[in-house]
Amino acid sequence: METLLDEPSSAKGSIILGVGVIVTRGRRIALGRRLSPYPCWSLPGGKLDPFETIEDCARRELLEETGLRAGGRAIMLSVANMRLPGLHTVTFGVRFAECGGELAVREPDKFSAWDWFEPERLPGNLFLPAKEVLDCFLRRPPAGPGACAFSESGC
Repeated sequence: METLLDEPSSAKGSIILGVGVIVTRGRRIALGRRLSPYPCWSLPGGKLDPFETIEDCARRELLEETGLRAGGRAIMLSVANMRLPGLHTVTFGVRFAECGGELAVREPDKFSAWDWFEPERLPGNLFLPAKEVLDCFLRRPPAGPGACAFSESGC
């Protein structure tokens, strides 16, 4: 049975590899208000550069976007595998043993604000890959078939 998420093996499209960094202070989770093209809330993170490791990408994006410095080893918590017509994204959910500093808008062309949210009070308009990563982190059922897997291996 074919669904909207299924495309024939000969389908042409793009694949985007990225990271979403889960930063917590107590029970609260850091989220940034993205500007364009689709204003929404998101985890710190972004696309992997060629030949960059998942851990290096997570550290770089976290510092570039929030000013927070990741310490300790990185733990890969989840993989959100989203397939849409013409687009395939794989987002690695990463968490570090520690993160130092204070949240700050370091890329005002991409984010208007950073804030801390309780898990039961997350904003409704979450960036979809971030939502899938958070659902795995919070151990909620994934939204779609094969949307995520949970693990706690180093990356």
